[in-house]
Amino acid sequence: MQKSKVKKLKKILRRSETESPDKIKAEAKNFLKSVDTEDLIMAEQAIIEEGIDPSSLSHLCAAHLELMSDDLEKMKSQIPENHPLSVLVAEHEEILKFLESLEKLSSEVGTVNRENDLPADFWGRFQHLTHHLIAAEKHHQREEEVLFPEVEKYGVYGPPEIMTMEHGTLRKLKKDLHDLASDRKIKNFEQFRERFLKMSGELIASLRDHIFKENNILYPAALRAIPKGKWKKIGADADKIGYCCFTPKHVGR
Repeated sequence: MQKSKVKKLKKILRRSETESPDKIKAEAKNFLKSVDTEDLIMAEQAIIEEGIDPSSLSHLCAAHLELMSDDLEKMKSQIPENHPLSVLVAEHEEILKFLESLEKLSSEVGTVNRENDLPADFWGRFQHLTHHLIAAEKHHQREEEVLFPEVEKYGVYGPPEIMTMEHGTLRKLKKDLHDLASDRKIKNFEQFRERFLKMSGELIASLRDHIFKENNILYPAALRAIPKGKWKKIGADADKIGYCCFTPKHVGR
């Protein structure tokens, strides 16, 4: 890896603390075409060690994702179905289905002007989806308590820190939406609809982006960094935490 690339990336990352994310993303795209995932990870890691706020890195990571090739299928072909990373990816696939259903529900609500015109099964569907999104907590726990510390042992710090930060944001978004679904009281339908659409849209976009980054940056980096012989213990430690109510049975854990 060329040190000059990392140096230039670090300059872009520093500017991201004070300049518009959209401006940085647009300016960075041409340069990022020549940067692979390892370059980005090393630059993020170096600048985090220098004290930059990890939250300022998110939009640059998003710009890189728009240009990078997808490593997910390659990674999946290298590991068995019951591998800890396979389980996490399989859970992501289920979460994406919940988000697709939430997006469909949002589209239906967006066409309604009165509470009485909501789909008859609206509350049941809404509560079902928010329950399962909240139930992804064990997925996050296995990452934060087992996978991320192990990745950091082998020198990869940037992506785990950014993903942990995003987990905090996602937890709040999911809780707020779950609280809205649990209330079932609508005093002003127009205000309720605006809140529902705004909260749903923000969660859908943020969680999809988060899953894409984990699947295509963090998990492949973990597979490269962690020695093959360590994964059995990682799986055992993950088993102790447990799995989600929607974890597919075929993963064999």
